[in-house]
Amino acid sequence: MSELPSAIGNAQSQAVFLRENEVFLREYPELAGLETKIFIRALSQPPEAELEAIRKLPEDSAAVIEFENKLSSEPIVFYLGRIAADDFGEILVLAGNGYGFGAHKIVRGMFERVVTAIYIARNPTEARVFAEQSAIDKHKLWERTVAAFPEMAKGASEEDLQFLRESSDAARKKLKASVCPKCKQSLPDSPWTRKGIDAMAKEVDETLFRLYGQFYLEGTAQSHANSLGMERRLVRSDSGGWTYKETSGDEGRFAVNLGHILLLKMLRLQNEFFGLGLDTEIEKREDAYRSIWKPDAMTSSAQP
Repeated sequence: MSELPSAIGNAQSQAVFLRENEVFLREYPELAGLETKIFIRALSQPPEAELEAIRKLPEDSAAVIEFENKLSSEPIVFYLGRIAADDFGEILVLAGNGYGFGAHKIVRGMFERVVTAIYIARNPTEARVFAEQSAIDKHKLWERTVAAFPEMAKGASEEDLQFLRESSDAARKKLKASVCPKCKQSLPDSPWTRKGIDAMAKEVDETLFRLYGQFYLEGTAQSHANSLGMERRLVRSDSGGWTYKETSGDEGRFAVNLGHILLLKMLRLQNEFFGLGLDTEIEKREDAYRSIWKPDAMTSSAQP
């Protein structure tokens, strides 16, 4: 029997990544330290006096609705940020092992989380609708699962199934009305927001919108079966034909660049939304970004 490897990854690609990204890698511990300050903490709860005052008001009062929107938006903004921080770690692992195209898949999801977090922070009335979308998705998943494996329905109690159905129905009723632009008929299955991710990006941040193609469309091409994603992985061979691109170091470096922008956007959002008082530290990390990636033509005009 062959011995187990001492590590998993591409040692040659790792060496290249370490050599070509030395300046960024020296900055990374500072980024990681800032992430720890922002995300390794407990969310504060409303003071008891504020809760008591809210309990005395009618449920449909403006003050109660505003309070509930704030209470809903805070964990969404925080945990979308926490996941985005993990996304950046995944980008580094993939890019560091020569899987730049894989890293770009993660950039796409990270971009969605950053844009959505900023959007909800600025539009807290959307927070509960965003959260309640989970009930719809869980019901869809259950229906599809039972359709494929009918025997699984025997293990679920009627009480649980009723709760799943009722939660999904209630969430659907709260969705904003959406109308088909062609037939003018109501679309009952609209998502939590009718805005596309590009429209949301345009509303919340100019840099995110300007680089929508790099952040989102490139990652989409790599995430799905399509000709563009396939073409990206082919290179001309010496014989004049095409061959598969085994490693994608340049693409990995670019993905790290994009992920770095997104991480800084998210860190700044967390600082401003929760009032953490880390302005100076974030500004230093933003200055470091501009120093590290200045030669990169694709994002030289994109400032975090």
